[in-house]
Amino acid sequence: MSTEKLRILSGRWQDTFVRRGGERVVGEVQDNQIQDNAFVVVSSLLANQFDIANVPIQTPTTFGFSHIDYGIGDPSWDLDVNQPVVKDPASPTILSAVYRQTIAQSQISFVPEGDPFGGNGISQVPTNRIRLNIELGENEYVGPLREFGIFCRYGDNQLVANTINQGLIFNWVSHPLIEKDDTLKIERIIEITINRC
Repeated sequence: MSTEKLRILSGRWQDTFVRRGGERVVGEVQDNQIQDNAFVVVSSLLANQFDIANVPIQTPTTFGFSHIDYGIGDPSWDLDVNQPVVKDPASPTILSAVYRQTIAQSQISFVPEGDPFGGNGISQVPTNRIRLNIELGENEYVGPLREFGIFCRYGDNQLVANTINQGLIFNWVSHPLIEKDDTLKIERIIEITINRC
């Protein structure tokens, strides 16, 4: 019998680096790590905890994808870029978040069956794949980046929701150092798939 863990949730991501002069460098498609809190999000949504009007007053409202946090990670990760960074799936945050960006509903879409990763297809009905199109503009953040995580808002306090590392973390990615400056735009595609297990 196989000892491999069956994954209900899985994700992939890809960056495209766009320089002010128009140069585009497309990165490889890579897997991301789904965090334990992702399953809390799913169970909360199934229990209608996203329904602000009807959630019991003592129970915080749970939302879907609401923010992406960017982090500087740990400089020691640069010593061997071929050595995977061990990330605890139980961690409720990324390691060193420095910038939070709101994810608008228009950046989230259902992916039709058969559409390739990063394709342009949009399903008008729910499917088991969700695509996020994220863009970090030239002047939105300047500095080193080594990690990111997608968060789902948890609770009704908007001020808290906009604070880095707040909410329920869904995934966590570490990547080689990106020296983000004010001439670089990052276009990031993230896809989450719910699989049969």
